Amino acid sequence: MPEKYEKFTFPDGSKKDVGFGHLETVKSAESKPSKKEKLKRHFKRFWLCYLIAGIVFLAIFLPLLFLKIVPALAQAIVNRTDLPIYYASLKAISDSQVLVGLQTALDVPAGLTVSLDGFELFLYNADTNSFSPYTSVVLPRQSVSGHTVLSIDNQIVNIGNRSEINKWLERTLYNKTTDISVRADTMAHLGALKAPIHLDKTVTINGLNKLDGVKLDEIRIVLPPEADGTNLIGNFTLPNWSPLTMGLGNVTFNAWAGDIIIGNATILNVELPPGNSTRSFKGQIFLDTLIKNLGKVISSQASAITSGNILVGISGNKTIVNGQHITYLENVLNNIRIDTEVPILQALGDVLASISGEDPTLDLGGILGVIGQLLGSDGPLSGLLDGLNLTKALNTVQERKLSNVEAAGLIKDSIVFPK
Repeated sequence: MPEKYEKFTFPDGSKKDVGFGHLETVKSAESKPSKKEKLKRHFKRFWLCYLIAGIVFLAIFLPLLFLKIVPALAQAIVNRTDLPIYYASLKAISDSQVLVGLQTALDVPAGLTVSLDGFELFLYNADTNSFSPYTSVVLPRQSVSGHTVLSIDNQIVNIGNRSEINKWLERTLYNKTTDISVRADTMAHLGALKAPIHLDKTVTINGLNKLDGVKLDEIRIVLPPEADGTNLIGNFTLPNWSPLTMGLGNVTFNAWAGDIIIGNATILNVELPPGNSTRSFKGQIFLDTLIKNLGKVISSQASAITSGNILVGISGNKTIVNGQHITYLENVLNNIRIDTEVPILQALGDVLASISGEDPTLDLGGILGVIGQLLGSDGPLSGLLDGLNLTKALNTVQERKLSNVEAAGLIKDSIVFPK
């Protein structure tokens, strides 16, 4: 039988439009690629261009990284570090060498480890026009991580420019503050990367400030004098205001009253750590010089005596280590004068207490007689010690011709300072 076909009729206009519009929308959604697919297609088409661009970028960036960026970062780390001085020592061992100790620190960012090749650290004066180191020390290879302390322990080094070390020593001894300038070049390693480093730092520390506060704690007359002429012993308190430990060897000082040298004192094995140090000395009082110039000596004390003190000037004479003159220290110490005031009662009490016997070389009565003439009503220095109650005691010594011991006891018991 022939097949029957149903008559096909189109939907009305509105339904027709809706049906075909839906089909077009589905077809469009199915054919639109995603962003990922677009990107993938893009790289497939242009991968060669990107490869060439990457090679060009690396060719430019890597040399820049190794030659500019890494060295600049490493140098910036060094520039930012303070290089504090925790400890430093300078000890004379000969006229051409010193024993140096140093403790400082470098800081790098946390988590970063930098290896530094061994290097020579030069010490110099930054205010000198030309670079003229006065000495140098050698530091071994260092690994620096975070805050790292660097130490140099008792390294023997040579003296470089003598004018420069004299300049530095003079500034360090005279002033309240002094500078330590250092310079070095080394190589820093950050993993597989390396970079040259230039270190140039100036650190300001406290100086010795002319040993401000030096005190003559005790003096004793040695009678009779020892075989080497020593007739005076005692103790000095020597203050060191700096963080430096100074080793000066055997130092002999001149003792001055005004512009007259009246004696000397030698301190053996002088080593001054930071703070106060008490050092014993032995020396000589030049009695002949003192007696011959007694008027000038007492005149030089006019200002100090009114406040109950004796003014003693100290300057360098010689500096010896192992029998050798240390000229770089003598050039500085011999040109400095340090004044210290000693209470008269203390000095007189120490001296008189030390006179326990008779010494034919010391005529205490004669010395007191000269003092009496100078201080008497008709003397050139009358009134200088007015009120010290010494006139009667001096007259008694002369009239009775007392022994040294008796004269010493009488003077010690009689002296009274004005209030």
